[in-house]
Amino acid sequence: MQQQVLIMKQELGFRYVRVWNIFVQDMYEEKDGSWHYNFSRVDRGLDFLVENQLKPYIELSFKPIHVSYTLYSTLTEKENDIIFHDRDSYDKVMNDFASHLINRYGMDEVESWYFELWKDDRLNMMDEKGWYFDCFEIGYHALKRISDRIKVGGAGFALGYDRYQYHQLIQNWKKQKVKPDFISMYSYSYLLIQQDSMYFGKRSLDNNFVKNQTDIFKQVLQEEEFMAEELHITEWNYTISNRNCISDSCAHGAYVMKTCIESIGNVDKMGYWHGSDLHTEYYDTEAVLYGDNGLLTRDGIKKPSFYAFHFMNFLQSQLLGKTENAVLSTDGRGTYTIVCHNCKRFNYRYTMKEEKDIRIEDLEELYEDTDAVHLKFCINHVENGDYIMRVFYVNSENGSVQDVWGDMDYLKNLSKGEVEYIRRGAMPKVEMRKIHVEDGVLRVDTKLMAHEIKALDIHYQY
Repeated sequence: MQQQVLIMKQELGFRYVRVWNIFVQDMYEEKDGSWHYNFSRVDRGLDFLVENQLKPYIELSFKPIHVSYTLYSTLTEKENDIIFHDRDSYDKVMNDFASHLINRYGMDEVESWYFELWKDDRLNMMDEKGWYFDCFEIGYHALKRISDRIKVGGAGFALGYDRYQYHQLIQNWKKQKVKPDFISMYSYSYLLIQQDSMYFGKRSLDNNFVKNQTDIFKQVLQEEEFMAEELHITEWNYTISNRNCISDSCAHGAYVMKTCIESIGNVDKMGYWHGSDLHTEYYDTEAVLYGDNGLLTRDGIKKPSFYAFHFMNFLQSQLLGKTENAVLSTDGRGTYTIVCHNCKRFNYRYTMKEEKDIRIEDLEELYEDTDAVHLKFCINHVENGDYIMRVFYVNSENGSVQDVWGDMDYLKNLSKGEVEYIRRGAMPKVEMRKIHVEDGVLRVDTKLMAHEIKALDIHYQY
């Protein structure tokens, strides 16, 4: 996992790594009214991040561990018991933990971290006197006692799924003395539907789910006058399923890029769920791909979703504009980068099968169309002269690990050499061309297949 984290840091430009379940029973004991604990296991993880110039984003809650088939069925699950059951014990541990972090990593370092507390149902945020607010206040004061610049927030509102409770949850939080430095949300494409006094979850076909549901939630925050300094989506994906073959496909790469582009300027931070397929390795994962939503396979092979982030990392510091399919940027010194996609919408067939039962052979039937798109761009007020454009792209014919594996008949139990062959095949195609500008307008056009993603990297030639 550490090797894969370093690959993602180097090639994707991630700065924060979110970690959770730092409090586990076998590292803490309450005896004779006092607490004994060992932070060494947490230290090993945080040491690795800090030594590699990565910033921890620490979830303070007790999250259950699931390997999910669908919204309502799991391959395995493990509840994570809350081990602190009274205010005094939690206050003692949180204050000692905060002191330990500062003493080990220093003030300047920890001030750049984020601490989040998820609204676990067991903490009962629906009650204004619920345990969640006690826990948040204790953690908040323990960390702020060290430095007011440390960021503490929550509560992981599930976009679309918590929509019937938004106002009640926010109103309860407004009544508390302590307010969050940032508000966090989770985004998976499911809606909670109310029918005959019953509630049930339903997969959403909204291709703009993250943006649309974020806008709805932001409207509630404005109505309740509870806007925080920062708004984070700390978990996002189209699915919670760890066995959905769409996650390994070019279609998912295009969805990831589309979501990132839409979210520019709409939220402050986004945490993709999740980095590696190692997270849900189990007895049924003997194949090269098994439908988990990691960016890297168990063997460290890069998926189209990985390259979506890789191409986004090409973007320059100055935003020139964005469209439904693209974002344009420049460094102001003769370099221009265009990142674009041809993301397709799900049709009704996507909701007709359980996610774990979708087959790779069925994927084309799940989208409204498979048409190519032709994009044209004009960038004004550029230097006349020659430019070199490098084009990087991933589609079903180039760079898709799922399609390379398909050429091997989706066989399992491959040899080390065969896995290495797939690794080499799952790389973007690269082309180069020269562009001449005479009238101060840089004109670029490109054609994208269905589910294709591209990065156009353009450099002025001095």
